[in-house]
Amino acid sequence: MLTVGLIDAAGRSAGPGSAISIDGGLSQSDDFAQFLASASDRSIRIPPMHELTAIGLAEFCGVDVASSRTPARTFVPDGSVTEAHHALFAEASAVHRAGGVNFMAKIFPHAAYSATLNVLEGLEASL
Repeated sequence: MLTVGLIDAAGRSAGPGSAISIDGGLSQSDDFAQFLASASDRSIRIPPMHELTAIGLAEFCGVDVASSRTPARTFVPDGSVTEAHHALFAEASAVHRAGGVNFMAKIFPHAAYSATLNVLEGLEASL
């Protein structure tokens, strides 16, 4: 849900988009991609090559990377994350920030959620 907050903030700044492309290690988790699609209410596209930085660098260096830009897998919102989930997340985040118990993994059924929360909280703390 922290990621969703960042997506919403970017949308307010640059204009909302109906789809987002993600790459990197976490993009290889179908559970995370589906969760992000449902929580952000946007389609999530995942290219077959999950390290887009490498493709971008190769392209910058003049390498023809057209064959690497093949159709992406797309995850669409499926209603599995509701407004009630968003409210629970906000409440649990407030408790967690106040030094309470981290019970986020118990609230959401998505397998990738617990690990994702830990990563995102670390990123948020470093900002």
